[in-house]
Parts: sequence; structure tokens; C-alpha cells
Amino acid sequence: MSKIKSVALSDERYFEIGIGKRVLKKNVMDDPTDTCTIPLYSSNTTKIFGYVSNSNLYADCISHKKFEYDHVLWGIDGDLKFNVIKRKKPFATTDHCGVIKILSKDISAEYVRLVLEAKTFKLGFDRTNRASLNNVRDVKLEIPVDDIDKFDLMVQKNTVKQYEPIRDFKKNIVDIKKEIQNKKIKFISDYEYTTKYLSDIFDIKKGNTKYTKKYVLTNNYLGDVPIYSSNTKNGGILTKIRKDAIEEDDLYHQHCLTMTSDGVNAGTLCIRNDDNIKNIKDEQYYFTMSSHCIILIPLHDKLYLPFFIHKLQTLLYTTAIGYGNNRVGINQIKKLSITIPITKKSDYDLDAQKEISSKYDDVESLKISFCDILESICKKNIIVM
Repeated sequence: MSKIKSVALSDERYFEIGIGKRVLKKNVMDDPTDTCTIPLYSSNTTKIFGYVSNSNLYADCISHKKFEYDHVLWGIDGDLKFNVIKRKKPFATTDHCGVIKILSKDISAEYVRLVLEAKTFKLGFDRTNRASLNNVRDVKLEIPVDDIDKFDLMVQKNTVKQYEPIRDFKKNIVDIKKEIQNKKIKFISDYEYTTKYLSDIFDIKKGNTKYTKKYVLTNNYLGDVPIYSSNTKNGGILTKIRKDAIEEDDLYHQHCLTMTSDGVNAGTLCIRNDDNIKNIKDEQYYFTMSSHCIILIPLHDKLYLPFFIHKLQTLLYTTAIGYGNNRVGINQIKKLSITIPITKKSDYDLDAQKEISSKYDDVESLKISFCDILESICKKNIIVM
């Protein structure tokens, strides 16, 4: 067993760490040309984002002299992926990609990537806890050293070589997990179906811009009525407000769905007042919304809301991603279509909706259990030294 030395990425004796710069789409080519030959990397560090004429990392990168070191890239947003760019290979990065320059010839870039990949789950980086420059700067790497406390390059290379089959195995597991999570479920049954726009079955409204924390606190309006916003934590409650501070048209009590309209959780659906199917107008059911929330009130009494969450959630996430910067509004969803089971009399079939929803629940539960097993395997930190 080799001796280990703990080194922070912020240690300027061994590393130079930074992030890329914003790159305009007009300056990026999909394929290399005579003037744009330098690969550009973004949040997906393993795939070339495009090609540019010059690197934004060094002013005189054409000479290749500035690329005399190996580099490790990491994705700041989305999946935390790493990549190694060997010396003498000019490249550029966007502001969604971090760069670690390896200043010591006795530190293997492949080993640094290996240790960072092994730490991924422990670090807990995701879309909310971003792998920002400040967060990554504090990460410490365990690097083997010899008897005179010098970094042992040979041990690092042997570790990478021994770990490579395990790394490939873990990558396959991650790919399988993603495939399972993204798998769309479609149940075949003998039910008759009808296709409707969302605007045909829901009254869709947006919240009021004035219901903010500042509005509540400035006017001393703290009360008991929840304000739902883009937040999905704490039940989606932004804060609470007095009933008499809410305009009549903005006060809701119905059994309904709400949807986050923007931010990282854009498109997320929630059932509100699940126990108020009869839409009793009572203070215990009151709520209002900010402009970052949309309400979908059923226009028919035979609509089972969990069924619609199963059928719509993935579609709404896709719509949010495809429209601007994680934003989805009434105009984007009112003409989304959905198939609903119907009876022989062409009424909405409530029992069929419940049966189909139950099947979705069973399959989703199996998917979660299986993905948990796969993730536990990935979390095993097996580095041979």
C-alpha cells in the first residue's frame, strides 16, 4: 500500500483551476473549417460542442506553447462529467465547463480524473448544488507518494490501468440507469380513448406578479394562506399571506394541479387540495399563487389528477427545456394534447384512469428500486493502490 498525500485543487503549486468564458453561438461552427479548427467544450465535457477560431483560455494559443500541460475538464451544469485533454492540443471552453491545468509532471491527469469521478457521489454535486469554481476548488485529492514524499507517477498510472475495467463497468451501469429513468411507459388496454387539448379539460391560469415575499413582508401581510411559486421544497410554499390581502380572483380553494412555470423545476406538477374533490369553499383549502406558478383546475368531475401527472409530467419537462431558459407558460401548454380513457357512453372513465395510474405507480416504484441498487454499486469507491 502506497503512502498518500492529500492535495487541494486550490494548491497553486500543482494546479491552476478556472472556468471558461461565454461563447456566442454565431462564433461556433458545428464542423471544423479553415478558420475554425479548435474544439470547444461545454457542460458535456466528453463531447465537442463546436469549433472556434481561437481559444478563450490563452491569447496566443495558435502557437500551442500555452498548451504544454495536461488538462482535466469538468461539467459545471447537468451531469458531472470529466475529460482529459492531453498537452499540445489546443481547445476552448464555455462558461459551463471548468478547467484544471496539471502543473506537475509527476501528477497524472488520468489519475486526477479517476479520483474526481470516484468522489462524484460523495461531493453531491447536481443541478442545485452546482460544481462551481468555488465548490470544486476546495476538493482534495489523495495522491500516492514515494518514500521521499514525491508524487509516485508509476503508482498513479498502475492505479488507472487496474481501475479501467471497473470504470467501464460503472459507466455501463450509469447508462443503464439513465435508460431506465428515461423509459416511457405505455399501457395497452381494451379501453376506448379520446384525445383532448389541456385547455379543453382544465381552466388554466397564471398567478399574480404581486404575491412575492417582499410584498408580504413590506406590508406586514404575513398570515395563514399559502402562496405557491416556483419552489418545489416545503410543499412549494413561498410564504403565507393574510386572506384579506388577496384579491378575490386570486384566491383558490379547488382540487387542482399547479405547475412550476420557470426555473430549474419548470414543468413540475403538484396536486393541491387532494382531499377536496367536491371543491368545498373552506378556509382550510385556500391558497394563492405568484407569477411563477400556473394552476390547472379540472373542468369535469371525472378527472383523476394522479393519472394526468403520470401522462403529462415528462411532456411538460420536455416543453420547459425546449422553450427558452427552463420556462413554460400557458400558451405552451394549453394546446398540448392528451389521451383519456372513456366509457361506452363517451364519458371520461374515472375507474380506468385510476387503474392506469396504479400501473404507472407500480412500474415507477420498480424503476426507483432498481435504480437505487445501480446507484449503490456506483457509489462503491474501489481504487486499488
